[in-house]
Formats: sequence, structure tokens, C-alpha cells
Amino acid sequence: MNATTTARSSVWAFAGGDPGRTGLAAHTGDIRTRPARTLRAGAGVQASVVFDAGQRALVADMGGMVRAFDGDGRRLWQQQLDGAVSATPAVDVENCWLFVGTHAGWIYGLKSADGAVLWRSRLPSAGDPRIVADLLYLGNPERVVASSWGGQFQALAAASGGILHTWNAGISPQSAASADARNNIYCLRAVWDEGVSLVRVAPDGRETVLHRSPEGERQANRAVVAAAPVIDDGRGLLYFIANGDRVGRVHAWDLATDRLQWSVEFERVIVATPALRPDGSLMIADMTGTLSAVDSGSIRFRYDTGCEYLLAGPVSNGSSVTYLGDPAGWFHQVDSDGTGKAFFEAHRSLQARPSWSPAGDLHLPAMDGRVHVFGHAGSQ
Repeated sequence: MNATTTARSSVWAFAGGDPGRTGLAAHTGDIRTRPARTLRAGAGVQASVVFDAGQRALVADMGGMVRAFDGDGRRLWQQQLDGAVSATPAVDVENCWLFVGTHAGWIYGLKSADGAVLWRSRLPSAGDPRIVADLLYLGNPERVVASSWGGQFQALAAASGGILHTWNAGISPQSAASADARNNIYCLRAVWDEGVSLVRVAPDGRETVLHRSPEGERQANRAVVAAAPVIDDGRGLLYFIANGDRVGRVHAWDLATDRLQWSVEFERVIVATPALRPDGSLMIADMTGTLSAVDSGSIRFRYDTGCEYLLAGPVSNGSSVTYLGDPAGWFHQVDSDGTGKAFFEAHRSLQARPSWSPAGDLHLPAMDGRVHVFGHAGSQ
């Protein structure tokens, strides 16, 4: 691939950095191998750290506590919410609003400057109210998108929490919605007798089913739908995971022609959202514990982490270096040619996607309630 993929935003206000969930930052150069500082949450952290325009690091934990830290690691405020948080929050950078979803089914709108509650809204659910899919914020119009295990996506007004429109999220939805530069929303859903569908929702709410992967022998209720779509706006491509009964299938969708461009099958299912590199390679972490680089439908290399499986998605920087954590607590760096190493061991499992601060520091959440902050090699 000759074109260059670029990060859409310098402020990582979402899981994966931007509404396209690319996991790509413009920062170049390696990070230091030891944390510069550690942020303390109140419980295990399964959600990625997000940031606002004031460069505050916003950390939500499994105890339902949200905390904000400044660039030196000092705690600025904390706010206790009703229900654990495992879904990565989303930030409206312009208004400095933070949106958080909990396992009790609540969506909160907070001020990211001081943690004050603007509103809270409970997602309608006849079944399990847990919100486990990462949130999405869109600014035109201003709305936040979430789903609970009740099986509906909800678009809520960012200023009030009122429901604007809903659509089917499928069975036990874990996969977050993503959006392109034109504010089209893309999501995946598992449906009885249909399989796994890729769906586009236009800004006016019109819904289009773009692709269906047939239902397997284990039926749609056993389909693992966890990774979010990843959108490469520059190349006009969308990548999505449609797992089979036991295998993982990575698909590339051409947004200009609405056609499937290529597919690659993996030995095991994939639950982690992939990341893009500047050269357009897609970095896939799968349930064999392997990180693979896929380019134009071919696997360029595989890096074995030594762990039995991978839950958290990777992230990349402008030098095509990829970072990911594993459930055994090891943090890995993989260079552009596939050469990699585990360079840091956390005390507990790493189950959240890392995130880049505007200053170029990499934030790594862990299930022991710590967020390890790695400074870039050029920093003091």
C-alpha cells in the first residue's frame, strides 16, 4: 500500500482514539520501557483512558468510580456512579462533556472539568441492562450512541440524555458502533436465522444492511460479536470481524462501492478491535494469543505473545510500532517488521486497549486498579 493512513484526531476521546476506532496516533518514536507514573483508580480498569481538550486523563473503573488526572498524575476530581464501568467512555471535546455507561444500564453526562453530573438516563431494557460496548459521540447533531445487552442501540441527545432514535443491536451486543468522517454509523449485530450483519445508519436514521455472514451450526446466539468496525477514511475502507463457530473472519469493505474487497480467516475467533498502522496494515489480536499484520488480504507476519488468548485491542503510532497488553499482565511492543518483545509486566491482567495522550504518553489500564503511564523516549 502506497497511501498513508493518518490519525483523525490528536485528542483520544474514544476507545481507539477517534470515531473510526483506528487505534492509530501520529506520535513517532518509542516509549520508555518503565512507567513514568501510575494513576490510581478505585477498582480494576477494563475501559480505556480517554482525554478532553484540557488534557485531563479520564479513568472509569469496575467499581463505578470516574476520576480525572492532570498531565503530572495529580487527581483533580472523582465521581461515583451507579454500576460498574467496563465500556470505554466518550468525550465531547468542544463542550468538555464526558459520557459514561454502566452495568446498571445508566448513561451519565458529566462535565469533564469538574465531574459534575449534567444528566443521567437509563437505557430501556426488558432484559440485561449492562452496557459493555464502548460509547460513541458524534457532533452533528450532538449525540451519544450506546447499547445494552437488552439488544437496542440508542442515540441520545448529548445535552440532555433524551432518546433521539433506536435500532436493533442484535443478541448480547458487545461490539461498539463506529462512525466515518460523514457521520455515518456502522455497527455489527447477530440476528436469529440471519447470522452476523454489518449495518450502516445514516445521520437521518436510515438503516442499510450492507453485508450478512451466514449463521453457523451453533446459531447466532453463540456468535461472538465483540470487535468494533475500524474505518480507514483515507482509503475508503471499513474492516469488520464476523466470527464463525470457532474461526475468526476479517473482512474489508469498500465504502465507495459498497462491496466486499477481501476476507481473511483465522484459526480462532477475534474479540479485540484491530488497529491500523500508517501504511494501512491492519493489526489483529486473536484468541490464539497472536498479533498478525494483514495487508490487502494477506498476512504479512505473526507475532506470538506467549499468552493463550488476547482480549484487548492493540494501538499503533506514526512509526508503525504496535503496542498491546495480554491477560497474563505482559505489555508488548511489536516493530514494523514483526519483531517484538514483552517489556513490562503488570501485577494483574491487561484487558483494556491502551490510549495515547495528546502529549504522546501511552496509558495502560490494568485490572489491579492502576493505569501505567509510559512517557515517550524523547521526554525527560
